[in-house]
Amino acid sequence: AHAHPITIVSILGFLVNLVGVIFFHEHAQIRGEVRYARQENINSLITHIGLDALSSVGIIVSTRLMGQ
Repeated sequence: AHAHPITIVSILGFLVNLVGVIFFHEHAQIRGEVRYARQENINSLITHIGLDALSSVGIIVSTRLMGQ
């Protein structure tokens, strides 16, 4: 049984987003951002990427439940 292309793309998207979250989180920790506006931008970016990763998980689960 081969994986459906949607599942494959969703898994790849999840992995890319996971790397992005880790990278930006580590970047924010290393730089020790002190400016509030910049920290808010980084927090927003991490939240956005994290939610994008969560949507990939939803697609993966739904395609598996549909038997794709």
